[in-house]
Amino acid sequence: LGRGLIGATAIESLVLEDQGMGLDQLACIRDYLEGNKTLRGIKFLRTHLSGASSLLLNDFFSSNSSLKVLDLTCNPKVDDTTVTEILGAILRNDSCRLETLNVLEKLEGEADAGIGISESGVNFIALFVSKTPSLSVLRLGIRELNDAGIGELANVVRGGYCNITRLEISGRFGDEGMCRFGDEGMLSIAEALRTNQSIRKIDFGMSERLTDRGGQAILQAVQGQDETWQSKITSNHTLQSVYVSEKAGLSMSKSLRTKLQFITTVDSHQTIKGKAWRYIHDNIEDLSSINLEVNLGPHLLA
Repeated sequence: LGRGLIGATAIESLVLEDQGMGLDQLACIRDYLEGNKTLRGIKFLRTHLSGASSLLLNDFFSSNSSLKVLDLTCNPKVDDTTVTEILGAILRNDSCRLETLNVLEKLEGEADAGIGISESGVNFIALFVSKTPSLSVLRLGIRELNDAGIGELANVVRGGYCNITRLEISGRFGDEGMCRFGDEGMLSIAEALRTNQSIRKIDFGMSERLTDRGGQAILQAVQGQDETWQSKITSNHTLQSVYVSEKAGLSMSKSLRTKLQFITTVDSHQTIKGKAWRYIHDNIEDLSSINLEVNLGPHLLA
C-alpha cells in the first residue's frame, strides 16, 4: 500500500485509524508522506502514534504547504514529545497555513487515554498557537489541562495576532477524578475576551469546577463591567456563544448556562449597533449628558 501511494496527488484527506497503525506501519507510508504536497488534512484516530513514530513524520510536516487540518484524537501514546515533534516541524514550515488543530486525548465513554500530555505539552501548544495566525479552530481535550495552562492560552488569545474563531476546552473526565481547571481558567478567558476580536464560539467541557463566578465573568466581558457607555463600547463584540457542557457545569446554574449559550446571533457590527440603541433606550431621560453625536453617532449610522 505504501509503495502504491507514492506519487498519488489526488488524495486530499488521510485518516489513519486503530492500534494497528504504529511505528512499523508509519514507516511503510513514510515515502508517500515525505513527497506529498497536496494533502490538506490528516487524522490519527486511536493509533499508536508516539514520540518515536512522530520522528518519521518530520519531513512531511516540515515541507507540506497544503496542510490545513491536523487531528490527533484518542492516541494513547501521544505525549509531550509527540506534540513537540509534530507541531515543531509545522512551525519550521514557512509555507504551512494550518487552520484546524484537534488534540483530544479521549472521547467520552472511551477507555483510559494512556500516557497523556503534561502541562509542559500544553504550554508548547500555546506557543504553537501564538506563532500560527492562520489557525481558526482549536480543540483541546487534555486530562492535565489546568487553570495555568488555560491562562497560557488566554495570553495568546488576547493578542491581536490570534485569529481563532472556535475554541473548545475540555479536561479530566468525571470518572478520572476532579478536573484540573475551573473558574480561574474561565476568568483568564474572560479577561482575554476584552481585547480579542476573533472568537465566535467557546465550548467548555468536562470540568466539575465551573460555577456562576466564571460564567458571570464571561457575560461581563461581553456586556460590559457597568452601565457606562465606555464600558459598553470596550466590551467584546464578537463572541456569539459559550457552551458549557451539562456535565462540565454541574455547579453552574442552568439559567446562566442558557444565557451564555445564546449571547447573540448577529455579527460584531450589528452587536455594537444593538448596544448603542439599548444604551440610548436605558438613558432616554438623560440624553443631554451622553454627547450622542460624538459617542454613539458613528456606531448608530455605520
